[in-house]
Amino acid sequence: MADLPHAFPLLVNTWFGRKLSDQQLTEYLHDTKKPRHIQQALVQVGERVTRHDATAKQWYPDLARLRPIPWKKYATPMPG
Repeated sequence: MADLPHAFPLLVNTWFGRKLSDQQLTEYLHDTKKPRHIQQALVQVGERVTRHDATAKQWYPDLARLRPIPWKKYATPMPG
């Protein structure tokens, strides 16, 4: 999980629209056919972690499962 915080800055400036419910976050973290869903879920879980929201802990196993996947696959490049 140590690599995941490095992915968050690349996703922070990405706008995804609506907030996802807890159930949707779980579904999006498992949607390997739509990397954009994983992006959106990572951003929203990251926001909860930043706010020290204890509910974010329920997705730690999902984040650990995603760790072997290159995070650049889900990152949106920064303009520049």
